[in-house]
Amino acid sequence: MLNKILRRKDKQFIFNFAAILGVACTMYSTIKDTKKALQLIDDDMTAEEKIKNTWKCYIPSGLIATSTVMCIVYSDYVSMNEKMSILNALMSSQNNYKILKTSIDETCDSQTKEEIMKKNIRCNIPKDIYLERTEEKIFYEEYRGTFFKSTIDNILKAEYMFNKQLAIVGYASLNDLYKYIGIPETNSGNYLGWSVYDGYYGEMTINPWTDFTHQKMEDDSGIEYFYLGYSNQPDVNYDIF
Repeated sequence: MLNKILRRKDKQFIFNFAAILGVACTMYSTIKDTKKALQLIDDDMTAEEKIKNTWKCYIPSGLIATSTVMCIVYSDYVSMNEKMSILNALMSSQNNYKILKTSIDETCDSQTKEEIMKKNIRCNIPKDIYLERTEEKIFYEEYRGTFFKSTIDNILKAEYMFNKQLAIVGYASLNDLYKYIGIPETNSGNYLGWSVYDGYYGEMTINPWTDFTHQKMEDDSGIEYFYLGYSNQPDVNYDIF
């Protein structure tokens, strides 16, 4: 009856506590039994005679120590059973997922599978993620030195398109980035840019992929904005190689 009422965690806590208490009791009992044993021996006795006269004094300490060891062993047994149960449940869930996914792949066409995935994603993604990415924010671009408004989603798409151009064409200017973002170009933006060839030639090897930084900052009046910068800076005459 008691075994059904107590949960595994409760049992483990009880036996761990009993083991700790058992260690303390074993130390106390051993000291007490040793004092009794010292009264039963003298210097003239041999080692065999000392053991023969005093072993009974240590029976209480031995019983407590044995109980402590049993508590430790049973606590590990309970913990191992719990881990095995979790592992079995995880393996069962994984197998069920594989069976379900295989069944969907065999019975549904690509369009139906895409709709199922979209529905599951829409149900799980927090709504504030959409608000954060689609609301207009204030940005400051370090080479223009001016503020402009855009959305995080638009900035990320512009950076992706810019790096795509850089990878395909081999070079891209700062004005190309401004064009993707949707802000006015500058005169110096035509002469500053990145080239994939910078990553292969010369002593100063440069990452051929533009790494953008987005640092959230705040001015003296408390207005928040994003500082749009670059980990690898653009070069002059980047398209000449």
